[in-house]
Amino acid sequence: MITLIGIAVIGVIGVGRPALAHAELLEITPADGSFADASLPQVELRFSEHVSLTGGAASVLDDQAATVSTGAQVVDDRVVISLPGSLADGTYTVTWQVISEDSHRISGASIFYVGVPSAGGGAAVAAADSAGWGVRLGAVALSTAAYAGALIGVGGWWWVVLLRGGRDDELDVPGGERWRTVVSRSMIVGAVTLVAALPFRIARVGGGLGALRDNDFLVESLRGPIGTSTVVTAGALLVGVGLLAVDSSRRVVRWLAAIVGATALAGFAIEGHTRSQQPPALMVMFDVVHLAAAALWIGGITGLVVAFRTDPSDPAVGPVPLARMVRRFSAAAVGSVVVVAAAGIGMSWIILPSWSDLVDTGYGLALLTKVALVVVVVALGAYNNRRLVPLVGDSDRSSRAARRLLGRIVRVELAVLLAVLAVTAVLVSRSPIASSSGTPPAPTVPADAVELPLTSGAGTATLSVAPSRVGTNEMRLTLFDPSGQPLDPLDVTVELTEPTLGLGPLRPVVHPLGTGDFHVIAEVPLAGSWQVTVRVRVSDFDAATAETVVAITD
Repeated sequence: MITLIGIAVIGVIGVGRPALAHAELLEITPADGSFADASLPQVELRFSEHVSLTGGAASVLDDQAATVSTGAQVVDDRVVISLPGSLADGTYTVTWQVISEDSHRISGASIFYVGVPSAGGGAAVAAADSAGWGVRLGAVALSTAAYAGALIGVGGWWWVVLLRGGRDDELDVPGGERWRTVVSRSMIVGAVTLVAALPFRIARVGGGLGALRDNDFLVESLRGPIGTSTVVTAGALLVGVGLLAVDSSRRVVRWLAAIVGATALAGFAIEGHTRSQQPPALMVMFDVVHLAAAALWIGGITGLVVAFRTDPSDPAVGPVPLARMVRRFSAAAVGSVVVVAAAGIGMSWIILPSWSDLVDTGYGLALLTKVALVVVVVALGAYNNRRLVPLVGDSDRSSRAARRLLGRIVRVELAVLLAVLAVTAVLVSRSPIASSSGTPPAPTVPADAVELPLTSGAGTATLSVAPSRVGTNEMRLTLFDPSGQPLDPLDVTVELTEPTLGLGPLRPVVHPLGTGDFHVIAEVPLAGSWQVTVRVRVSDFDAATAETVVAITD
């Protein structure tokens, strides 16, 4: 039992962490805060992997927020923004929104100077649109249903067609017709919910429902990994439904069951984090093998639930058929756990994450939740295998009690595995909080910055305001987590309120300069004691605030 639990922990951690490998900005030329020549021909951004500008944008703005760049294009892992070749003195803001290979939106901003910097600082750049909670919730809920339907359907189909025993054996799942119905409906649910999730997934990548009105982005998404993944998996599942009506004893049907089921699972690997790993073929192979083993696991458990809920008066539900099904599944479940672990270790070998991220980040804690749920299922399975499975085939009173207890435990196992799929859908739909490439450099904190504690122990914020006079004020905001590392939140807003004068809240635009580093241009109309509130959304469910008072003079 201890060995199986250890294998499950290693495997799940190994599989979950490659999700952190999103595209990252490695270098920008000219560098943030540097001075450049007026004849600068272009701005170049280099990322850790190939990116796309379809559905995104990249430009250079002057201090009046007017676009001075003449176009942008992607060259391998670089985004090149062309300039007119003659820039006036002042402050220029580079802003970008690109789509990474794993279909996540990456955005940011940087500033450089030509000659004398502008008196009012750089342009106020609108923050990148982010999908609302309804879009994210819809994508996660429908993706969870799609995963569940596909894994139960494919895994159950393989049990029905491939793992029923010898060629002349009866179906090993008591209540076979009912089990076929469950498998068929699961495949239909998987296909339908996957298609239904498509607009939510596109909107999540595009930053909101407005992305669905962008014809170029919509067409590119449907032709790209998201659309291809949906067509492959949903199409294969529907083909599987049709094959269920064919005599499964025929060899050609058994081969088709293996191929079509593997194709349905492979569709999930077309879109997502595995596409951005090197070597991609090996990563996809590990991913598909992991999904196949998981499908046999959850599909078999669902078959046991059906078997234990079938009418006991049915002769096929007697102790002997039920015991045969239970014993065969127990052996297959052990093999599935081993294969899941092997595939996870293989992916970990390709991209080895930082173990500290498991306890230092919200993403890591969510991943540990997934591991804990899997450990529960493995522990229950080990108990069943040692204590209850040997008694199922007998007909005495203790055996009947063991069968009833085993039936209840199997239902609990299925419920926990469905929870694992829900956690997985959340993890793969979110951008990482921490990066596998190492700790980001600490932002520069202005000497006159005031350090403010964030509520809920989320860390600290430092804020500087200059020149603290009526009119245009430049704010520099830096965020740090409790360990002192730069904090990468989902969203940041700044509000200014003057309670005595009844003014506000003013909400100036916040744009990022780097991890945990933000730039704000605020127009303050009147002198007074202005209350500044910083709101930081740390995760989908956690937020923190910090407050201070800034004296604004005439």
